[in-house]
Amino acid sequence: MIESQTLIIFLTATLAINISPGPSILYVTTVAMAQGSHAGILAAFGLGFGIFVHVIAAALGVSVIFASSTFAFLIIKLFGAAYLAYLGLSILFSQSVSAAPAMTVTRYRPLKILLQGFMVDLLNPKIAIFFLAFFPQFVVQHSGNSFKQIIVLGFLFIATGTTVNCLIAFLVGRSFQQSRFLRNSFFSKWLPGGVLLALSARILTLER
Repeated sequence: MIESQTLIIFLTATLAINISPGPSILYVTTVAMAQGSHAGILAAFGLGFGIFVHVIAAALGVSVIFASSTFAFLIIKLFGAAYLAYLGLSILFSQSVSAAPAMTVTRYRPLKILLQGFMVDLLNPKIAIFFLAFFPQFVVQHSGNSFKQIIVLGFLFIATGTTVNCLIAFLVGRSFQQSRFLRNSFFSKWLPGGVLLALSARILTLER
């Protein structure tokens, strides 16, 4: 089992990491801005599912391949950047939702939002490398199976991150729903699309 002192330190570090502005928070924010708080919350859960794959990979040691292989890192990076660019362009070239504010929260497909969130974090190579560096610091060798410890730590990381992202999605979505100013095409279309394109460009600059 994980020692209580180690667990407290881990949770503190995890909370600090998850509340820091980053790709996940920006993605959830853009979805909530464009499609409402419900869609943003679904996106947050999709991100959590994507991170779960990275947790399993880290626990199994599969992430070592991506950390040590320049080619594997490059392939994942290119796919991730391309996917974010696709999402950003889809928003920019979609029909503006500002003409029908009442439909903002309902105009989304739940499974599609979940899948998009899943793919966004799944195709982020930095997550795999980060977990390889982060989790081992909290694994206590004499406390039992390291695989089980990493799985537990991973679930706690996902739960914390998903909670933070859901809260942000709710607040952003409600703010946009209640404000005519925020529902104009710049905030509901151009800003979210631009942020996703910026994230795509940011991934292209990642180095191992």
